[in-house]
Amino acid sequence: MTASRAPLLSTRLSGRRARLLNFLTGAAIALGLADLVVLTGVRLSSPVVGTIVLPLATAIVAAGLALTRLLWSSGDRAMWLLLTGGLLSTVVGGVIFAIAGSHVDHAGVQDVFWLLAYPPWYAALVVISRHYLGGAHRSFWLDGLLIGLASATYVSALFIGNLAGLSDTTAVVNVIYPAADLALLGILFGTLLMIGRPSPQGLLLAVGLLFTLASDTLRVLGLVGGQGGASTSMMVCWSLGLLCIAAAAWARPAPGRVLPVGGWWELTSPACIATLACGILVADHFSRMATSAVLLAAATFACALARLVWTLREVRSLALHRREALTDDLTGLPNRRALFRELEVLTAAGERSSRRLALLQLDLDGFKELNDTLGHHAGDDLLIAVSRRLEAVVPGTLARLGGDEFAAIVPEGHDARKVAAAIGVALHAPLDIEGVGVAVNASVGIAHFPQDAHDSRELARRADVAMYDAKRLGTVVAGYTAEHDEHSLDRLALAADLRGAFDDDDEQLWLAFQPQVDIATGRISGAEALIRWKHPTRGNVPPGVLLPIAERTGLMPQLTLWVLEHAVAQAAQWRRVGLDIHVAVNVSAIVLVDATLPDRITETLERHALTPDNLCVEVTEDAVMRDTSRAIAILERIKALGVEISVDDFGTGQSSLEQLKNVPADELKLDRSFVLGMVDDPQDAAIVGSVVGLGRALGLRVVAEGVETPQAWQRLAELGCDVAQGFGLARPMPAAQFERWAREPSDRARLMVPRLHTSRAAWKPRARSRGVA
Repeated sequence: MTASRAPLLSTRLSGRRARLLNFLTGAAIALGLADLVVLTGVRLSSPVVGTIVLPLATAIVAAGLALTRLLWSSGDRAMWLLLTGGLLSTVVGGVIFAIAGSHVDHAGVQDVFWLLAYPPWYAALVVISRHYLGGAHRSFWLDGLLIGLASATYVSALFIGNLAGLSDTTAVVNVIYPAADLALLGILFGTLLMIGRPSPQGLLLAVGLLFTLASDTLRVLGLVGGQGGASTSMMVCWSLGLLCIAAAAWARPAPGRVLPVGGWWELTSPACIATLACGILVADHFSRMATSAVLLAAATFACALARLVWTLREVRSLALHRREALTDDLTGLPNRRALFRELEVLTAAGERSSRRLALLQLDLDGFKELNDTLGHHAGDDLLIAVSRRLEAVVPGTLARLGGDEFAAIVPEGHDARKVAAAIGVALHAPLDIEGVGVAVNASVGIAHFPQDAHDSRELARRADVAMYDAKRLGTVVAGYTAEHDEHSLDRLALAADLRGAFDDDDEQLWLAFQPQVDIATGRISGAEALIRWKHPTRGNVPPGVLLPIAERTGLMPQLTLWVLEHAVAQAAQWRRVGLDIHVAVNVSAIVLVDATLPDRITETLERHALTPDNLCVEVTEDAVMRDTSRAIAILERIKALGVEISVDDFGTGQSSLEQLKNVPADELKLDRSFVLGMVDDPQDAAIVGSVVGLGRALGLRVVAEGVETPQAWQRLAELGCDVAQGFGLARPMPAAQFERWAREPSDRARLMVPRLHTSRAAWKPRARSRGVA
């Protein structure tokens, strides 16, 4: 692995560094192969070569490899600083050991350097584990100490009696070596297990520590057998261990994967170690064991108990956090995460499942208005009260998804529609919120598993589609229907396309203009600017589809400003060629409460050198009534600019005359639904006459929409209506076509209005302009 990795990294290094790295790599491979050959039992001409020269040369090359990795690469510096420090310490110990004459039957200075390697190696493994397992609990690091104590206990139990001929210091040192090796292996194997994917780096570290363990075990066995000198196998295993650890520096690390904490595996290590420690203590009653083994067993058992207690506390704390993470703070109900976790379990088998269930998704109607009126604290009280009523009628899991949205899993054996109806009944009675009786209505959507969806996310999405169907239809309950879902997906795709339409050079968005004619004079007095969208693949998108998409996606302000900009530009262009008319622009409820709207209008008029009296802003009754005080304040600022204000669709909203009189309006626009039927329906005729009379009394101009016949024109003239607009005169048309129509009106328009004419008798020469259409 070292050989294949080194050339890859050497291509990124300077020539001198690459050559040195390639030399070290080649030397490491050659020495490693030589060590393996010697380890297989090949006898050397001189034992010094096998015990001193070859192992020490391998250790020095290994230290060089690790040192170059540390100096030339910035990745994982803390880990490799610790590992390299340990390697250098062992190499120094090896040099001292060679100079001292390669005896292991007494502790010396070399043992100090060898033992000093373990703390940085242990710290390096902790750094590795923290890097890949950042979510693991701190108690996990006690496992290394536990494994070390347990290893020391069993090594003492097995060998300490046979090391009686050695000094106490030498015996203890030789027990520490394999115990420390086992502790390092325990931490490393635990980390690799949690990562879940073997990697060249992890495998090389594991093989290196195994070689080190084998070397220290051979050392203890040699001392038990009365051999004071270092064996060839012991030293070769030692050098191969160092070489593998150094080679890991240049190997590919493992991709991290955090094993969820709190599982059974958390208790396996301390439980097994405590059992082994108990075994030593029990065995001491039947056969006298070394005092050091008994003391180590007692310490191991105490540490294992501490680890178990710590782990139990962590698991209990984790369970509490998990419960809090799955619970809605306000209502105490399960939250969205908990709902989807349960849904994933229930729908795991997909369409093959024999389980049947339904998902109800409900949204409270008018909650935002209530929240804004009574305050957020009252809104919270309302949500709590609603959740208690829902709990009383929902047979399965009830969850709060967020805001005023709830969801319920209706298990098999219950009729989802009956549960939804029970929800409607439960919410029908007014709720007492801060002394105010609040009536709450809900829109409920139902999707069934597996009929409507085969997995949890699709089931939730389709329940959401059904809920919006209920809102759109004005019903309490609606089931999922595939036709409406396709419509919903189509709208979603259109919403994404609309965002790009504003900057499209192909002019997907364009304005159509519908003429407005003064009834008394027959003069073309104005035009209403209407947005149109020619989609590159879907063709013309109706305004009834375009405008709701713009509102739901938050694009309505951008769309309104786009219309304002292009309508003013077109009006200015017409004025330059002699067509002096005002242009009406519709402003939605969302844009009407924008305090910057008057400034935007001023900037647009100034940019195109158009006088304010050439612009009319149209607002609906409902738009004004949503936030009356703010809307009227903004309309007054617009009025102060000299821009006219028109109340559109008058008669279809829910405003009172008391509220309407405060609107600084110049014009009332009669909704086409009244005008279309006024010739044949006396009631519609009476409503039109009343609105015309109201407009005269208030000093307002009255515009009638939906004028399609000469009879309607004549009737409006008799009633004293001011302006007419409708298909009988002209349908909405592009700017260039409107200009031609204004020069030469159609025969149909002439038939209705023989005196139809523009505002100026003589036109200026037509300017060459691309226009807006």
